[in-house]
Amino acid sequence: MRFSFGIQTTAPKLIAALTAILLLALTGCGSDSSSNDDVDEETTLTLEEAIPQCSGDPWENFSVSSISAPSPNSQAYVVPANAQRTAITNSLNAFFDASYESAVSQSTDAAYDICHMESTIGPLVFWYPQTAGEGHARWVIRASDTATPLMVQAPHSFFESHTMQQAVEIFTDLNARAVIVNGGHRCANTGYSSCSGTTSVCGESEPFRESDMAHVVDSFFQVVHQTIAQAYTDVLTINLHGMSRDGFSLSNGTTNDTNAQSPVAKLYTELINEFPNETVTICNAFDSITATNHLCGTTNVQGRFLNDSTNACTASASIASDRFIHIEQNLSIRESEANRDKIIKALGVMLSR
Repeated sequence: MRFSFGIQTTAPKLIAALTAILLLALTGCGSDSSSNDDVDEETTLTLEEAIPQCSGDPWENFSVSSISAPSPNSQAYVVPANAQRTAITNSLNAFFDASYESAVSQSTDAAYDICHMESTIGPLVFWYPQTAGEGHARWVIRASDTATPLMVQAPHSFFESHTMQQAVEIFTDLNARAVIVNGGHRCANTGYSSCSGTTSVCGESEPFRESDMAHVVDSFFQVVHQTIAQAYTDVLTINLHGMSRDGFSLSNGTTNDTNAQSPVAKLYTELINEFPNETVTICNAFDSITATNHLCGTTNVQGRFLNDSTNACTASASIASDRFIHIEQNLSIRESEANRDKIIKALGVMLSR
């Protein structure tokens, strides 16, 4: 009886204890499993999923006639705040890192819209200002591993006519990596740039204006140029300009001698071939070709940056990196579609050599 009594009183306690241990173990295992199931796996959206598709024709944002550009002496160009320039830099770097949602949100912080459209060679991604009339840059990046390592720029579109159209044509026809154009007249503001150099294009000889995208560093144009150039270190930049003198003047952003295999020398040779009746000069002597120092772009801040200037704003470069070509063209050349096509052909041959 005593034995039977012991079984009846002790066994339930033992069973209860064992059951509790078992349940605890099972609950613990279940808890781990449940916890893992409850945590959402981080998903990375594709470019097409994260970046809105462009509505209408996004190239309308790259037409002189459709841009509300600040006019000369209007004071309408708005110098972007440092936080906005930082946001655009972050947007681009996020894009290069395939963090497309962040690229969109950062562009919004800078008051820019971003969209994509398909092309025969990779998606094209457009950045353009949300607010019209402030004179800010706009740009396109070709998101393809097979893009031509070329960046085309038009910093003076509303002063040097046809350069914006020309930049877009070169980008499109050569499947270039990127194109950047300005959004206002270079003489829009009367305030001066802090960067070195003078010009008389706005009237009397004076420092460059703060609205001149080739001669200021605190602009969207410049930070976009720098960020793209740092992300794609194989890219050659073409900076398009217009001049009153006949023909062409080329430079690599310096007045140093170069060699026949440099990009600027190759382009000089190809332009001679395409335009036998035009005057083509170069600021960089090579072989038997002598230099003609005319509008050599030594104060151009895009060129200074690529040529590793100690300060793109205030110091001319002492060497050339062979990543920059400054092109000056007469109006008779850049206003002609046939002539612009010849320039595209010359660039294509130069890039293939």
